[in-house]
Amino acid sequence: MKKLIILLVVEYVAAYFLVMAGCPIRGAEERAWAAWHDNPTTETRAELDRQHHLTELSALEVSTILFCGMAGITLLVARAWCQKRKDLRDEKPVA
Repeated sequence: MKKLIILLVVEYVAAYFLVMAGCPIRGAEERAWAAWHDNPTTETRAELDRQHHLTELSALEVSTILFCGMAGITLLVARAWCQKRKDLRDEKPVA
């Protein structure tokens, strides 16, 4: 069970980094960056930070969905593997 939990944690981290590597920046964040670049004030910086936070939340949601798919497959395989091991242990040796 401990190995399965470790595997699921590794899968979640992998899903997060896969999504973050391929996650495009939202248009609103690009516009906020351009506004801050053209006029670097505290208001434009605050808007850029807010839009960046929203982009990260969006990527986190997508990575959670990806993780759920990966974890579902992992749990099905682990269940089948444990069942197979149980069946092999229960077999009586042929003499």
